[in-house]
Parts: sequence; C-alpha cells; structure tokens
Amino acid sequence: MSRVCVLVGEGKSEKSFLSSLLLYQLNFSETQPKGCIVYQSHIDQDLFWIFPVPSYGTSHKGGCRMLKQRETYIKCHQIVRGCGWLFGEYPEIHYRILTDTDNCGEKICNDKVTSIKEAFDNARVNYSSFEINFAHIEIESWFIAGLTESFPYLIKGSEKSYLLSCIPDKVSEPKKKLDDILHESIRGDRQRIARDFGEYMDLAKAKNVSPTFNNLITKLSDDKLLV
Repeated sequence: MSRVCVLVGEGKSEKSFLSSLLLYQLNFSETQPKGCIVYQSHIDQDLFWIFPVPSYGTSHKGGCRMLKQRETYIKCHQIVRGCGWLFGEYPEIHYRILTDTDNCGEKICNDKVTSIKEAFDNARVNYSSFEINFAHIEIESWFIAGLTESFPYLIKGSEKSYLLSCIPDKVSEPKKKLDDILHESIRGDRQRIARDFGEYMDLAKAKNVSPTFNNLITKLSDDKLLV
C-alpha cells in the first residue's frame, strides 16, 4: 500500500524548502513534472510526497487563512484521488500542516491549531494521520539552525559568526537576521533562499539545535514518511 504525505503550508517558502530537501538530501525525485508537484522515494517506491495547494499570489496572512478553510482540504483530497493512477486506489494519506508561530503567544497559537483542526474535520476527508507543525517565529529559524560555513552566498561579518553558533529559537527576527549575512544577489528572495537551504543545510545540526525542526523530522520518520 502506498503512503502519501500531503504537505500544506502557508506560503511559497515551505514548498520551495521541502521540495529541495526531498530532492537533494532525502532521496526523492519528481515523478509528475506537470501540474501538481509529486515526489517519490528512491528507497521506498510506495512512498510519495505531494504539495497539492500552491500559494501563488497569496500574502502571508492569506496563506494562514487558507489553512483555516475546509475547502483547502477538500481540494487536497480531490487532487490526491486524481493521482490514483500513481498512488493506487486506497493509499495511506498523511496530512502535514506547516505554519509559523509568528512571535505570537501560546493562546494565539493554540487558537490557530483549533481553527485548522476544525476546518480539517469539517472537510471530512480520509486520512491516516494529521499533524500541525510550527516553525519557531518563521521558517527561516530552521535555515539558521542548519547554517554552516559552506553555505553559498555568505558574506563576512560578526553577525555570521553569531548565527553559526546561536540557539535559533532565541533569534527574534530570523528572516531579517538571515538577510543580513547573505549576498545581495540572493538577499530577500524568499523562494531562492528556501530552495538553497533545502540543498545545503546541515540536517543533523538543525535537528540538534532546533526543537521544532527536530519535531517535524521525528514525526515524519515515526510515520514512515521519511526513510
């Protein structure tokens, strides 16, 4: 039986980052180059990842609203069913929702979780597991967690030394701090930064210093969505 990880994020960075991570570090390849992005494991031919809801043209707030709408998960279900020729008729479907804490307090984050779960439950789709994973403040905190001296586009400066050895969850503005140490050719280009970190970041280091990133990878592994 096939296992399908359905990844739904707030914006473009999550998809760019995880797509790159799958390709360059986790032994996946793209199997359906047109339309919806689908990846298949080289190690386990029954394992797939799919990014069914593109966030093109949406703002950060718009992406967050999308996660709280039942229609989002109905659309996901329809797209997965439409790939039956690839996944088989009755695959295990595992939903992973990726969002940020945005420097919000525990109550606001809990309210977000409640709203997302209500929307998902109201969609009444078939699934084997459902998880909501938070990046601390912004997804860029994960990039800082996996930063090494070998990352392309780094510029010299004391800020770079700090980010290489810091505790990422204590960085109050990850996106801004990361831009401060990147060459102007890539600075501010969110999708390109996300894509390059998927290729070059140190996964072991990131898991060790970022509890939220470690939680994501651990849960994916536990559900056999990474091999």
